[in-house]
Amino acid sequence: MKEPRVDRTALAAVYGQGADTYDALWSPVIRPPALSVIDSLELGDAIHVLDVGAGTGALFDALRTAAPNGWIVSVDPALQMLRHARQHRHVQAALADAAALPFGTSSVDAVLLAYVLFHLLDPSLGLNEAARVLIPGGRVGTVTWATESQPRAATVWTEALDELGVPTLPAHGNDAGLETEDAINTLLLAAGLAPMRTWRESVEHTFTADGFWNMRTGCGCNRARLAILDQPTYDRVLPEVRRRLQRLKSSDYTFRGEVICSVSRKTVST
Repeated sequence: MKEPRVDRTALAAVYGQGADTYDALWSPVIRPPALSVIDSLELGDAIHVLDVGAGTGALFDALRTAAPNGWIVSVDPALQMLRHARQHRHVQAALADAAALPFGTSSVDAVLLAYVLFHLLDPSLGLNEAARVLIPGGRVGTVTWATESQPRAATVWTEALDELGVPTLPAHGNDAGLETEDAINTLLLAAGLAPMRTWRESVEHTFTADGFWNMRTGCGCNRARLAILDQPTYDRVLPEVRRRLQRLKSSDYTFRGEVICSVSRKTVST
């Protein structure tokens, strides 16, 4: 049997906790390319807009500004993320998966899928669902990773956890088939979405040592790895990891990456 692209149990563990930390420390790093996509969607006349994989609702304000008369719905399968979005940004939330949207056919004007497709068992299903719910001529915006260059601090962190016997998690994301402009355009066309613009943007951020530590211990797959440990092991591992990180300089905390952004339009025959 073919291995699934991603492990859904691991995905749930990664996004099931740590919404506050994610929103404060990681979301601002990856937000700028998504804002570019929102601008390119030209949502001024949009009435119904879906932010699929909305997480903590970090893009809600930008979507509200871009679609001042629109009804913005934040869609995500992670309940804690949506709770954060509702509490802090007062979003209209829908607990649902990108591959099974609870909205009628030809019922929305635009769908945003920012940093979502690589989390799906089949990215084409997410695009097919987006195309299904769109009105003819409606638009889809996507953001996917092309490359990620983790900071030296991340390598030190991972090596330390591995050496200290902290269990790993199965992959909760998979960029295969999504990391080039041609690949994205091919998927869009197969879903009945005509590419209007596909482009790359760079992402770069230097964390503070404390910010990096708080993010690694407070959200994502690293928090999930640590959550597996019993308390004595946790108390043994963390001081050793911190000791190793203290040797690093500020440039060792710089993350760099490239993303592929796209905007497409639903063809009339879809």
